[in-house]
Amino acid sequence: MDPKEGKLFEVFADADFAGNWNPLTAPDDPSTAKSGTGFVITYGAFPILWVSKLQTCISLSTTEAEYIALSQSLRHAIPIMQLLQELKDQGFHQTNATPVVPCKAFEDNSGALELSLKLADIFTK
Repeated sequence: MDPKEGKLFEVFADADFAGNWNPLTAPDDPSTAKSGTGFVITYGAFPILWVSKLQTCISLSTTEAEYIALSQSLRHAIPIMQLLQELKDQGFHQTNATPVVPCKAFEDNSGALELSLKLADIFTK
């Protein structure tokens, strides 16, 4: 895909709830209870940032692990989008003349999506 055709950010996030769990080593290594986070941020269909790591806290549900993954991915995407918007505001030329920097986030857990939408409603009022 030509980047001129679809200049938009896309964030793909996923989590592996306690995927490293091992009952034999868990008493000696509590990190086995941590969930894994993975995400890719693309711009114009090209990846610009990708991450795969353990979460820093222990999630108590799949929804919580997925929500943390989505939150971590957007904490990286938002500053990049703000930088691009600032460049546009300062007059740096770009083929897309639209002043808005769109972003789509993709998540495969309906509970995490519902929680995100509820929190967005609360904080945007």
